Amino acid sequence: MSNQKSISSYFTSTNSPSRPRPAPSASPSPSPSQSQSQAQSQSQSQPQSQSQSQSQSQSHSHSGYRPPARFAERAAKLQAVGAETRKVLPAILSRLPALDASRSEVTHLENLPPLRTADCPRHDRVRVSVVNGDSFTVAIELAEKHAPPGTAPGAASRSVRPAVLNLASDRRPGGGWMNGALAQEEALCYRSSLYLSLHASYYPFRQLTGVYSPDVLIIRDQMSRGHALYTTPEAELPIVSVLSVAGLRNPPTKTVASVSADREPVVREVFASEKDRELTRGKMRVCLRMAARAGNEILVLGALGCGVFKNPPEEVARCWADVLGEAEFSGWWKEVAFAVLDRQGGEEHRSL
Repeated sequence: MSNQKSISSYFTSTNSPSRPRPAPSASPSPSPSQSQSQAQSQSQSQPQSQSQSQSQSQSHSHSGYRPPARFAERAAKLQAVGAETRKVLPAILSRLPALDASRSEVTHLENLPPLRTADCPRHDRVRVSVVNGDSFTVAIELAEKHAPPGTAPGAASRSVRPAVLNLASDRRPGGGWMNGALAQEEALCYRSSLYLSLHASYYPFRQLTGVYSPDVLIIRDQMSRGHALYTTPEAELPIVSVLSVAGLRNPPTKTVASVSADREPVVREVFASEKDRELTRGKMRVCLRMAARAGNEILVLGALGCGVFKNPPEEVARCWADVLGEAEFSGWWKEVAFAVLDRQGGEEHRSL
């Protein structure tokens, strides 16, 4: 598939889970406008929480490990941001009676049959890119890009509803966001109403579970811009859909050696089991089927399971390329972006 090289090369440019991969492009500019078959087996490894970042592991706590002071300070600040988000959202939502931020659907791959060709919008060619950026910010930018001419910036994400992949915890709604943790899921919750649609009854996820949240209201800017609350009228705040799927937890991996096209030796980390490789593809099909069935034609995806869940990045990239290249998914999307935020090498912690 033509997209495989660009996706794979970005995910694998750095394999260290504590060191973000280098960014190939600039971060988008700010904009205030804007079911699973029951798993046949569970991961054999000890649980960790998913993110694109490093976690505060149980082994650390058991060994007397203490994170650096800067993480404790940051966690306190993020706890305050989360508390403010929970405090201000009810009043904002009360002025948007047509929006039900708690609405969502939990589903599983076994309940998501293959997409019907007759329903496909048949877009000629999907543009696939990898962006160094916050997932919500990338979604807002893409909504503005694809909105009809003359659409006011604040209305862009309402006329063109992007779907954003949430690299979810499979155990707790929002992961560790109430504790000041920071990973991709927590970052989404700090900025939005996402947590209201992640109901406790959905947890724990099965291996091929997905949650579709159609109306997630974004009320504040990204962390690098101070998490400032948007000052635009409530009716102009961005709305996106969110696809919550959890990657495999610490799947067994192995290294394989090969020779590149220019005869250079290449060593790759891969899933040790074909079963885990196919489970990962299954999770990706859950994402894509949920989005396509809901009519989301703009996707913001991510490095599913990479980071603290320790899925091999190149394998994940290849799985995305394989699944996006399947005939079933041809013609459903105008644009697909992989948002992988470069946090400039700072180790991050997630307490779940």
